[in-house]
Amino acid sequence: MRENVTEREHLVLPVYLNEKVVLDMLAILQDGFSMVSEISTTSQESNDVSGTTKGEMSSGSLLNRVLKIKLGAEVSGEKKQEEQWVSKEARFHTSASLFSEFRRQLIEHDMLTCMASDSLDIHEIQIGDFIEVEGALMKNPLIDILEKFISVYRMSKIFSEPVAVGHKKQASQKELAEDAQIQQMRALLEELRVTGTLDFVLKSDRASLVLSAQEKYLENDNISELIGGNFKILGKVIKICAEKDEGISLVRKTPLDILDADSLDGLIQAFESNDLKQLHLPEVEIQISAPAAIVIPVAIYV
Repeated sequence: MRENVTEREHLVLPVYLNEKVVLDMLAILQDGFSMVSEISTTSQESNDVSGTTKGEMSSGSLLNRVLKIKLGAEVSGEKKQEEQWVSKEARFHTSASLFSEFRRQLIEHDMLTCMASDSLDIHEIQIGDFIEVEGALMKNPLIDILEKFISVYRMSKIFSEPVAVGHKKQASQKELAEDAQIQQMRALLEELRVTGTLDFVLKSDRASLVLSAQEKYLENDNISELIGGNFKILGKVIKICAEKDEGISLVRKTPLDILDADSLDGLIQAFESNDLKQLHLPEVEIQISAPAAIVIPVAIYV
């Protein structure tokens, strides 16, 4: 059994959170759960009441007249008065607090096969395991290079030589060809993102992970927040590639998956032409080599 989650580890900040999975898993673990908890607080106040009774006893008429002696007696007592107040308050869970509770239960029940502090070993995980890893994320390299090339081309058009007012510049054959190429790239980019999911790649010294994320669960729909930072990822393993001849295709969810190896190599070479090398675009990668695994992320957080 792992050690309990510390208070600091409870304070997670998700930038990607699949709320549906979190709710489903908590409902399974707890046989149903409430989004609201009611806290009752009882306060009690006690007041001490004390009293003193004094009395005098006479020693007798003769002795009293002669010696003037008075004997006194004193009796004291205490009485407590108590009052009680009961107050109630409702506490509501948020999506982040529910995820924190889900992660805590995974750890307490020893259901988290690998934690961020552990070294990931592909041979020690199985399909269906929940794992937690940490590292820098890269967007699907093919999507990344297409987006950057289109952005560079759009910027070059903005800063191109302005046309004088009243004169329409005739587009050259070269410009028409470039525009057609950009349209093809945009069409290819749309095909790569048609499923509504986006692959992120996390690489370490011992293995690579492909995270099949759904864009709708990204916080503020801002994918750029995930690029370049160091994040923790908690997810469920759906495929493992441990042998050298295995790999994970980054176009497996697109029509490009039907192309043979030679056709895919031709696509890669198109991005490695001399004209494109001067743009310092990232290296094109369509296949992630073993050891690797595909993970459905539940949350990406810091």
